[in-house]
Amino acid sequence: MVPPAFDTHRAVKSLTVAGFSDSQAEAVVETVGTAIDETLATKADLEPIRSDLDRVKSTMATKADLEPIRSDLDGVMSTMATKTDLAAFEQRMTIKFGAMAFAGMSLLAVLQKVL
Repeated sequence: MVPPAFDTHRAVKSLTVAGFSDSQAEAVVETVGTAIDETLATKADLEPIRSDLDRVKSTMATKADLEPIRSDLDGVMSTMATKTDLAAFEQRMTIKFGAMAFAGMSLLAVLQKVL
């Protein structure tokens, strides 16, 4: 929707009715009109931004684009060890190491008796 144009004539009339002199009212309206002209964006001002936005949107991935990646990630995650898996593995290795240490000490004890 296009904003309504600033009606300078009506603004001058309103200010003079409020007690401004003609020259004061015209100066205020000119100042406000200049401020409006300098701060409001026009369609032409927005066109480069619209072009940049269109360019960015054209490079973005959609949910459909990401679905194969999500499936791959789910597959990888299903094969990864959990903390519970690692804790159980650590416990088994500790038990095996203890058994190997015991077997080695037993072997040394037997060798010592034999020799």
